[in-house]
Amino acid sequence: MDAYAHREAVGRRFSSRIAAGDAVFLAGSAGIPELPCTVTNGERRLLGGVNRFMLMQVMADREWVDPRFFTLDQVQRAGWTLAPDAKRINLQFLKSTGNDGLPLEMPQSEWFGVFNAGEIVGVPAIDAVVRSPLGDLEGAAGLAGFAVGEDGLRAATDRWLSSLQGVRAVDDPLGAALRVQLASSLLEVQAGLPGTDGGNARFAADWAQGINADPLSFFQAVKDAEGLAATVMAQAKAVGVERAATEELARVREAAVAVTAKVEGNLEVGMMRNPGATARVEAMFAEREAVLAVLFEDKDRVYALGGVYYGPQKLWFVPKGKDVDAFKEWNPRVHSLGMVATDNMLIDDFMQEMSRMGLSIPRGKTFEDDGQWHNITVDAMKKKGNLSGSYMFSLNGGRDGGAIGYLSNKYTGERSTWTYEGELLTPEQRAKMRAAAMERAAQADRELAAKHEIAAGHAAEIVAVGLPANEHGYVVKKGISSEGLLQVSGSVLLKYQEFYGESGKSAIRPNQNYLIVPMSNAAGELRAIQAISPDGSVKSFMRGAQKKGTMCVLGAESFDAVAKMGVAAVAYNEGVATGASFRAASGMPVVVCFDAGNLETVVAETSARLPAEITRVLGVDDDQYHVERALGFLSENLGMSPHAPSEALILVSRGGNELRQIAIGEAIADGQWHQVARGGYSMTLNRDEGSEAVRSIAVDILPTDTAKKLSAIFVNRGIEAGRTAMRSIEADGKRLPDLADVQVVMAIPKFKSLAGRPSDWNDLVKAEGVEAARVVLRTIPGCEVTLAQEVPEKVVERVLQRESRQVAGLSR
Repeated sequence: MDAYAHREAVGRRFSSRIAAGDAVFLAGSAGIPELPCTVTNGERRLLGGVNRFMLMQVMADREWVDPRFFTLDQVQRAGWTLAPDAKRINLQFLKSTGNDGLPLEMPQSEWFGVFNAGEIVGVPAIDAVVRSPLGDLEGAAGLAGFAVGEDGLRAATDRWLSSLQGVRAVDDPLGAALRVQLASSLLEVQAGLPGTDGGNARFAADWAQGINADPLSFFQAVKDAEGLAATVMAQAKAVGVERAATEELARVREAAVAVTAKVEGNLEVGMMRNPGATARVEAMFAEREAVLAVLFEDKDRVYALGGVYYGPQKLWFVPKGKDVDAFKEWNPRVHSLGMVATDNMLIDDFMQEMSRMGLSIPRGKTFEDDGQWHNITVDAMKKKGNLSGSYMFSLNGGRDGGAIGYLSNKYTGERSTWTYEGELLTPEQRAKMRAAAMERAAQADRELAAKHEIAAGHAAEIVAVGLPANEHGYVVKKGISSEGLLQVSGSVLLKYQEFYGESGKSAIRPNQNYLIVPMSNAAGELRAIQAISPDGSVKSFMRGAQKKGTMCVLGAESFDAVAKMGVAAVAYNEGVATGASFRAASGMPVVVCFDAGNLETVVAETSARLPAEITRVLGVDDDQYHVERALGFLSENLGMSPHAPSEALILVSRGGNELRQIAIGEAIADGQWHQVARGGYSMTLNRDEGSEAVRSIAVDILPTDTAKKLSAIFVNRGIEAGRTAMRSIEADGKRLPDLADVQVVMAIPKFKSLAGRPSDWNDLVKAEGVEAARVVLRTIPGCEVTLAQEVPEKVVERVLQRESRQVAGLSR
């Protein structure tokens, strides 16, 4: 029996069960504890489509309570055995990609048999999956506008499911009812939704007749129903995540209040009481070099050095790329918060307070720091030997282990509690400041981690409802494969807080479809997503989600999977379009890092996870227009023309090993201050030793209409990211011990024309073709090893055409 004959037989089998009234989704599936799944590497993977309902039907018929199903190969590899009466269940799936990971022109049918875990001897006991609370489902239904009425949660959910079908529910009312029935049966298992009330059963005869006439229509109904159930479950999980997050943040705040402390006269720790940081500062804090313990009077110095203030924890930090040694005075990890107040300085300060109160140590007596009360002289009393004053002093008797003292003048009635408030810190105050700074940093990290987990859950829900992206506008515009990508409606994204800014506004539009780029860690665990509009004008990352160290791997399930593929090389690129084009040209697995800064992080964190024989190829962008950007900065702020006739020329690198000349118009790049009509400026060029090419340009501006100085440094960000990534594998010019034999090369695109300012590998492939990119790769020492993995030329050129046919084939 061929694939379509089999599908027709399955459809008619369900038709007969519907006609008999005992199909699992009619009779109620609440007795099934979990949806059918298999287990791979310890992780449960749900079986989908009609296979899911076939197995649910068998589970109901045979009263199986274990939802796990395994192939014979899985059973044998695990060392288990089948029970004598074990019955195999034959399933079918359509394979849409070949072994090379590329789309097939037409899907292929594959067969496999499975056995239930209840009929396998030796299989370990199952851990129950905790269902989403019904309260979360009820809350989600209410938010969607379908509050539970007198007819109960099941009826409210069915109304919600019906509304999600839109026009289809009007055009095909009986089919819409079937999809609702199928989806509800899934929700019975996943969320404990109450069983069917039989309301839709009146359509059973019509359903059976329709499916018997067109058996493949049942497959489409199942697919639609799974989408409906996934949408509802995603919203229910979102409600649950928000509830759990609220509870967790309440616990965090309660714990934070318990450790709130005050450093005498210098620092107030006010955890969780301050306004939130902007998304930009929060992202900078997540990638910080170090946290700082800063006295209030030192804040201007720290700011001038480039330190940044993190409001939520009243904490200063060193942003990524800044020299930590410049902040050594305030770095709590090096214990160097300036000079320390000595014991004698503390005693002298106490004696000054004693003198202010008109008290003095009697002649012939010495000062005692033993924490006991001692009588002393009141200077205003003329009577010799008067002891109407008293003091107590201890260098370490304070609540925090620091110095403390008390004074009493019985003659005037004045009393004083002394604590040191001098410019220098005591050892105890320094220790307390360090501990407070580190605790506040840890608290901030816990808060960020909580946000990351919430966002990761939301990302999984979005991906769960994603659709194929081969015809998405951005994919078409960039001329790339949609491998590893999905698309969803903007209305889906707008259900999540992570796509709104601090102002409550969002760049996402509900009537547009957005390309979804998964952002995972090295193990392949989804942490966030990037959403890209059809024209590419909006590239939105989830606010509050983890970005640092995340990636999208093209050509493998995860980064860790690359190590097991036996490839000769793996490439790192910035954006997804760049990565897809680099993969088409090289055939390598590609790690998309999203931007230059994260490329530095990902290379540093993942290089040691690959075998040494795999070449690391840094497919960087050539952002060679840094001089033009510096001239634009001068033009925007001082009105200086970058196009004025000039004999002053600057050389910059192009394509890695070539130079090009740039005239700098009215600017003078000598590092000195110059005056123009709208203010003054200084422009300083920096070159590598022995090179004529300008590596960076520092520009300082002081406009006449403001006292605020503007400063900026312009660099080839893509190349600098590559250099930083290489340094993460090298130390003092030598390979790090665990990466001693690793080969790392930087692949820089080279363009015949710079019209439009091209900079990345997608620009090159679009302008000159994939073969032009290969020609460039072959000129890069060390890159030739990767070309043995080239995707065949004809396959690369036909990827987009095949994808469209693939989707058409799957829909049949």
